[in-house]
This record gives sequence, C-alpha cells and structure tokens, in this order.
Amino acid sequence: NKYLFADNFEFTNCAAQKTYNKSEYLKFLNATKNLTLNCTNTFEILDESGQACIAKVTMAFDNFVRVDYITMRQGEEGWKISKVVSTYPEK
Repeated sequence: NKYLFADNFEFTNCAAQKTYNKSEYLKFLNATKNLTLNCTNTFEILDESGQACIAKVTMAFDNFVRVDYITMRQGEEGWKISKVVSTYPEK
C-alpha cells in the first residue's frame, strides 16, 4: 500500500469532516486489513488528461451509498493516488 499512495496523499471523509495524511491512512488500512465490505462496486474514469486522472468509485450498501472521488498522478514511479474524497449522497 505504501507504494500506491503519493507522499502528499490526503484522504477526506466529508461525513465526519476529517482529513487524514498518508501515514494515518496506512495505519487505518493495516488495522482493517481483512475487512470485507458487503456492497456493490462500480467505477468510472471522470477525466484523464496527460499525467492526471480523476475516478469515481460508488459503493452501494443496503442502507447507504458511499462515493469516493480519487485523484491520481503519473510520476517517475508510475501512477499514484494523491487524494481520495469520500461522500455519502442520499440514496
């Protein structure tokens, strides 16, 4: 996971109004390593231009929907995730 995220990675949870950096998010991922989510996933590339890309991942659970907007950048080491913003729109 540490190679997947850019050094300045940022995760924002809009519902909790909290933002986490790379080390905080990696700590969370390691703590929930075997977590399985019971949801249907879809994704789409919203825009890709040169060395930047924005994707949308929708996770539909029984009682709510989570939408992640993911920003990726291509650098010397390949594509890395630089930002994730999680939202919870009305279903």
